[in-house]
Amino acid sequence: MAKGGAEQPETPAKNAPRPKNDFLESLPNSVKCRVLALKNLQKRCDKIEAKFDKEFQALEKKYNEIFKPVLAKIQELAGEMEGYAWPLEGDAANEEEEEEKEEEEEGAEESVAAKNEGPNPAVPHDAKE
Repeated sequence: MAKGGAEQPETPAKNAPRPKNDFLESLPNSVKCRVLALKNLQKRCDKIEAKFDKEFQALEKKYNEIFKPVLAKIQELAGEMEGYAWPLEGDAANEEEEEEKEEEEEGAEESVAAKNEGPNPAVPHDAKE
């Protein structure tokens, strides 16, 4: 025990053998080979993904620079539009109510038309008499 009552954790030497994974060692050789092959493939995938991320960020930066003047123009035009009268929230609610009434009226007209058609819509209702 070190002075002061606290134990210092032992640090393994860099060249010391690493403890083997008991679970991996308990597997059959064919399974171990597949696990190691999958680990290697995962490392390759990670490298490819890192390259993709790096190139994606560069491409994103390039197009952000291209978009800057367009976005500035949009902001400029949107700023000019602030003085125009836009529908208020209450007006939008009235518009929605009107649309709902129109849809209900259309639905009622369709149901009346369906009743008039009878069992055989190919034969007009008047022709049956």
